[in-house]
Amino acid sequence: MIYITKNQINNLYTTATENSTIPLSGITYLFHLYSHNTNENYYFNVTNSSSATSRYDLFIIDESTLDLTEGLYDYTIYESDTITVDPSGLNSIEKGLITVDDGINEITYITSQGGLNYKTI
Repeated sequence: MIYITKNQINNLYTTATENSTIPLSGITYLFHLYSHNTNENYYFNVTNSSSATSRYDLFIIDESTLDLTEGLYDYTIYESDTITVDPSGLNSIEKGLITVDDGINEITYITSQGGLNYKTI
């Protein structure tokens, strides 16, 4: 699962390139997010910023430009050889879940003699 914090720049790590059929020099990535809470769809193009695409992809997303509501989203990444926000006819190369939250409830880890305890603040 991928986590996005609202009003921040987020690094999303995926392995979408391993399923791509378009050469890396000409590929454009279209993200489709579907909100489980609001049933809204979001489409946006993102550049792969990874320096090691044979191992991972890095998509840098400024959530403040998307204004997503908190909650759970299905995501699909499509490959294209042109910039588009219409996934019709495009090849889906990765699917998964994204959680969007406000970042206020952080998890801290407290070590004790009995092992690792989790405390939410």
